Amino acid sequence: MLAFGETITVTRPGVTPTGEFDDVGNPIMSGGTTFTVDGVGVAPLTPQESAELWGPENSGGFTLYLPYGTELRSTDLVEVRGVAGFQVQGAGDLVQWRSPFTGWEAGAVAIVRRAS
Repeated sequence: MLAFGETITVTRPGVTPTGEFDDVGNPIMSGGTTFTVDGVGVAPLTPQESAELWGPENSGGFTLYLPYGTELRSTDLVEVRGVAGFQVQGAGDLVQWRSPFTGWEAGAVAIVRRAS
């Protein structure tokens, strides 16, 4: 955990259909949760990195340095620095960093960008 890290808020959508549908026909899910993660390092994506990875129109995003064991999913929505609407990039599991020599659990890394 970073001594001067920030707190992010994660909203995880539910995974169980309620049997109801929204205005455009999507199933309404139940069981959504919201939780916070403390001690997160937050670094803005550079314009060059954003343009190469996500396209020039998607310049808003961050690299998050999270405590070891943090679980984020690609369906999660993240609030960073008071701004909501960032989505985790990737197909699921975060890269967890642990030293094979000392057992030191350095943390996890995730990239978030504005959800479309």
